[in-house]
Amino acid sequence: MEDRIQEFLQYLGRQRRLTEKSVYNYGLYLRRTSKELGKPILTAQRGSELETAIWEAAATRKMKWNGGHHDDGGGWASRAGIKVSNYLKWAFRERLIERNPYPENTFKSPYRMRAGFLTEERLDAIYRC
Repeated sequence: MEDRIQEFLQYLGRQRRLTEKSVYNYGLYLRRTSKELGKPILTAQRGSELETAIWEAAATRKMKWNGGHHDDGGGWASRAGIKVSNYLKWAFRERLIERNPYPENTFKSPYRMRAGFLTEERLDAIYRC
């Protein structure tokens, strides 16, 4: 298991020329998902197995507070889904697996608030203060 993930991480650094931190993050997401799955990711037969492992890994990691917003793990699951999907695509291209059980990330990106702008009335009120 660890050898295949290490091979993939070397591929990311060499061929895709990702930064060291990005490669480290890929490894982190893949190892945590594999740990929750209880077996190597490449041995998974169904996408639902992987989705469950990703959700469990997202739920068991440390929850972080960010400016009063509680992270429910949705962002982590979305990023992990992308990384697991990329890993399996690579493994399929390298003929390490016969069939890719998770060809596309099924986790949607979490909602992000759009930047707001001050109206003229609000700006005038601020200047008066």
